[in-house]
Amino acid sequence: MPNSMLLYPRAIVARLVQQGVGGLVAGLFCLRAAAQTPSPAVIAGPVANPANGHDYYLLDLSSWEEAEARAVQLGGHLVTINDAAENLWVSGTFGPGPSGPRSLWIGLRDTNKVPTVGWTPVQRMPLFSWAGGETPSYANWWTGRPNNSGPLGDGTGTQFWTYLRGDLLWDDVDNNLNFIQGVVEVAPPPHRNRVVAWGPGLTGALVPPETTTGATGIGAGIGFGVALKPDGGVVVWPASGPQPPSGIGPVAQIAAGAGHVVARLRDGTVRAWGDNALGQTAVPAGLANIVAVAAGPSHSLAIDAAGKLTAWGAAPAGAPSASQLAGTWMLSAGLDEDYALKTDGSLLVWGPGPGAKQKPANLPPLRMIRGGHVQAVALGLDGKVFSWGGFGGATNFVVPDSLAFPPTAVVAASLFEPFDVAVRTDEAVIQWGDTVAVTPLPFPPPLPRILDLALSTDVGYALLAPPAGDDFAGAVPVVGDDVVLSGDNRMATVEVGEPKPLGAGAGGDSVWFKWISPRHSRGLMTLTSRSAGHRFVAYTSRSETESFADLVELRQELRDNQGRSFPTSFFTVYEKPVWIRVETIPDPFGGGLNPGPCEIDLSYRIPYSMDVFELSPAIAPTDKGPVEGSLLAAGMEFGETTFPPGTADIWWHWTAPADLGPGGTRATVSVTGNQSQLGLRILEGKDVYSLVPVPADSHVVGLTAIASFDAVAGHRYEFAVGGMPFDNFGAVENHVFTKVRLDLTASPVSIRQTQVAVVANEADRTARISGSMTVKNQSEATTGALQLRLYRRPGYALNNSNDSPAGDLARADLANVLVVSTNGLAPGEVATVPVDMTLPTSDGQLSFGDQGIGWGGYAVLEELAATKSGAGRWRSVDRRLLGTGPWPYFDLSNVGPGGGAIRIDSGSGAPALDLVELSSVSVGGPDQLAGGAGAAFTASATWTDGVTEAIDPDWNVDGPATISAAGVLDTAAVTRTTDLTVRASYASGGVDVAGTRKVRVTVTPLQWGAPRFANGGYTVKLGGRPGTRVRVERSEDLRAWTRVDEQLVPPAGTVDVPVTPVPGRAAEFIRAVVLP
Repeated sequence: MPNSMLLYPRAIVARLVQQGVGGLVAGLFCLRAAAQTPSPAVIAGPVANPANGHDYYLLDLSSWEEAEARAVQLGGHLVTINDAAENLWVSGTFGPGPSGPRSLWIGLRDTNKVPTVGWTPVQRMPLFSWAGGETPSYANWWTGRPNNSGPLGDGTGTQFWTYLRGDLLWDDVDNNLNFIQGVVEVAPPPHRNRVVAWGPGLTGALVPPETTTGATGIGAGIGFGVALKPDGGVVVWPASGPQPPSGIGPVAQIAAGAGHVVARLRDGTVRAWGDNALGQTAVPAGLANIVAVAAGPSHSLAIDAAGKLTAWGAAPAGAPSASQLAGTWMLSAGLDEDYALKTDGSLLVWGPGPGAKQKPANLPPLRMIRGGHVQAVALGLDGKVFSWGGFGGATNFVVPDSLAFPPTAVVAASLFEPFDVAVRTDEAVIQWGDTVAVTPLPFPPPLPRILDLALSTDVGYALLAPPAGDDFAGAVPVVGDDVVLSGDNRMATVEVGEPKPLGAGAGGDSVWFKWISPRHSRGLMTLTSRSAGHRFVAYTSRSETESFADLVELRQELRDNQGRSFPTSFFTVYEKPVWIRVETIPDPFGGGLNPGPCEIDLSYRIPYSMDVFELSPAIAPTDKGPVEGSLLAAGMEFGETTFPPGTADIWWHWTAPADLGPGGTRATVSVTGNQSQLGLRILEGKDVYSLVPVPADSHVVGLTAIASFDAVAGHRYEFAVGGMPFDNFGAVENHVFTKVRLDLTASPVSIRQTQVAVVANEADRTARISGSMTVKNQSEATTGALQLRLYRRPGYALNNSNDSPAGDLARADLANVLVVSTNGLAPGEVATVPVDMTLPTSDGQLSFGDQGIGWGGYAVLEELAATKSGAGRWRSVDRRLLGTGPWPYFDLSNVGPGGGAIRIDSGSGAPALDLVELSSVSVGGPDQLAGGAGAAFTASATWTDGVTEAIDPDWNVDGPATISAAGVLDTAAVTRTTDLTVRASYASGGVDVAGTRKVRVTVTPLQWGAPRFANGGYTVKLGGRPGTRVRVERSEDLRAWTRVDEQLVPPAGTVDVPVTPVPGRAAEFIRAVVLP
């Protein structure tokens, strides 16, 4: 019963269960996007008719025209009934309802739709034809119909449409009646139902052969199985079983006894073959218009459309009359009792066995009956199970409590042992019976989408429908831009020509979805599943032809062995279909991975701002920490040609600090992701069209791309990180694992080149890194002593839910210390150092979690920073990832990426690897001094690791004051109150940092006393700071001044200045000027 054409809302599932329509299975689909349910809604289906292999659906109440329009949407038409057997099957399958028999629209209608005044029913019948185009060959009109009677009964009505009544008769009625439900018939692509088997007696010979694929019905005898094919063929296995006679016509129904098979042919006749010890295959002559057959262990049954029952072989006596059996659509035979189920859901039982004697009173309407060895089991319209029979009472066949809920889909009773089996709608298999007399079959695995059950003595057979979308042509249609696709690929099959991205023989069990993109955008898919081995592949088509040959792969992704999902993005084109295929993949690490339920989140993702060049986020000039980004849903801008054509980029920009010296600085950018194909470029330009590359030393180590370049003060640089290239169909291979971590370091004293090689040792699974490293000082000062410290660093794998791996993240084992220069490097000087280190053995445990599973070699450049104590302290000024060792479990020729990404950014959890930069210099000393006083100042430096130490800086002070190399300030030359700035400058890692302190020097001003007249002249007392040399000047106009005298202020602080007036002058001005 393929579910390839429908998406079932959850509300409809509930109604299906409540209304108890046969053939309900699991594996339904739901949409998260709000969507209007087509009207009329599907109430049940698809239900497969074994007689023709077609699928049938029951619709909600509607007019005939509305029902037919919905049928066309489902890929078919309202049902065409070709014989009495199909008439009974349709009525028996869909007719019984919770409130009584349903009225059902069928596909017969009068296409002329004109009054037929005076016409008889016989004259009107030729006007009717089937909506599906078939010529009517069978009819079951109610007496006097079709008559189009109209209100006056004269043929003037509008009764041009036909419905099937609860009594199996047809009537012509008006279109807009509100009590009728449509039955839809669809001829789907070839069925690929699967027959599975289980049980202690299951041997190779009893395993269903491949020829049973596509079966529409099954049966089981003692030591054999039988299957009905859609074309009417019959398959019996093993070869020793009762093989069908050659030349047998197309079969519509099969039933199996202990050693024989009885078949109803599509022409209404009966054939039987196999064991005939009791006459069970001696079909009576003259059987015709047969609508149902059954087989007991040693007898056979057939019933015609009028209710006439024919039995042969060791059949029980006491069968009801034809009038009582009229309307029977299902027969079942037990050991000593037989059963007839009528279209109204009523059950008739006869015979001497316990299955007849213990039939419960007041059974509700049923939709399935199975007779067994000494018992019977039936299924109600609502999925409720009823069971009775057994020797000595019915206690052994009380229905288990586990069948109370959820509803049951299929039941079976063993013809040969006293036990029953039921399969619930949730796939659970329940078994019960006389466990004293016989050991029941061991439980099979869950049976998804079950159609039928057949039980032998120690082997059980189940007929299972393929999942929705098992065939490419019947891919599940998907609409909307925020959808959850729920599927199940158990029992899925591989079609001829179906693409195999993993290679011949790999994968399988695939199901298909077809999504019509509602916009030009970037789609995002995330696969989750309840099994460990699903993978999805997205395709587009290179032409309008929808075939395997024209499919072009957009993107494929899988789940790892820990069950994590890997979302992916790709570009979509408006109204261009995308096919999504979910399949099971083989476990690359041993142990099979099983198919099962899965979900795909399908939506659109707005790209991050970093996807657009003009919106790229800025990295602060002094920001050396890591920044997070993602290539998820990143796209290619018009004019974006940073990487090979068609590559998605994301962007950051950085402006070098303006206070860099003329030599600038060496900046190193690293980006770590989960793809070794990540690209990193350094560029300059005002827009995406004018970008030019900046010369850089670029290389890739494992999953880390590194680029070093000379940065000029005040210049802006663009950092481009590129993912996988787009293909010609606009799809880009960017995972959610393209989450990236970008890190920036800038130091005038830096590692310039690394020329190393990594060689793996296959004997002990170690790796050796050897070569050389070059260090350069491009600052304006000589550095302190320099050394390289080599570390071993474990790797980890990024994942989409944890950006900060734990465990061994903080581990960094020191491997070696290499001397670069004991006296430091002069400005512009370069030093080259040989490198040799060994990486430890891989731990052999492949795990994509947070723990390190491989090793990387890591170099840290350190400078000896001078301190007050004279001992100095080593500070790390640059770092570089050198190489990575082998993956565990992988070919040792794959040297890297050492178990995943090697964190090299600041704050990575290993303090020894973090760069320690000079962050500030502080100056200590007084902030107030009297003029002429002196004072000693001190300085301390603080680094980014939080350590503060006393230092001997270069001292400087502005103004007339001076300061010594030891930091002693002299203010003797300060002649007036002045604010001074004391500056301490210190260099570390080629970067100068200055600290300052403001000092106010207060100088006492000169003060004149009152003039005194004596000896024909004047004297004026002048006060000031002792030792101050003063010059006295005079002027008569305040413009021109003439020297009078110079004095030195004595220790007493005052001096008498004589002033002799010049004869003839009306007035004079006197001033005192302090001399240096």
